[in-house]
Amino acid sequence: MNTTPFTLLALAATVACAACAPLPAAHDVDWQNGARHGWISGFYDASTPRSELPRCLAGVPAEELARHRFVRIDYRHSRRMMVEVGELPGDMPVKLGDRVELWPQDCDQGKLSRISRVMPPPAA
Repeated sequence: MNTTPFTLLALAATVACAACAPLPAAHDVDWQNGARHGWISGFYDASTPRSELPRCLAGVPAEELARHRFVRIDYRHSRRMMVEVGELPGDMPVKLGDRVELWPQDCDQGKLSRISRVMPPPAA
């Protein structure tokens, strides 16, 4: 019994099924590479009292705070709520409560988290 035609048929079916597999939706977060989704929970600017600035922004001059758009982002990691600080890229329009794709960093070590995009609203 020759299994070569059967093997080729099985391989072709596997390739065809893989090509039909749904692609990740545009709103999926890149979990495998460390991204998270979080919510904009506050804004930091030149009018923010110095005592309320997180450690990674405490030394930033008021002029820099005025030129950039820094935000507080809350997100869940397992059962814990985490807080990050990031700079909004370019003219990305966001408001309080908007969901964003976040690449967390450690503000206490002076590193700002990266925000890559605004996420669509959750489906109702």
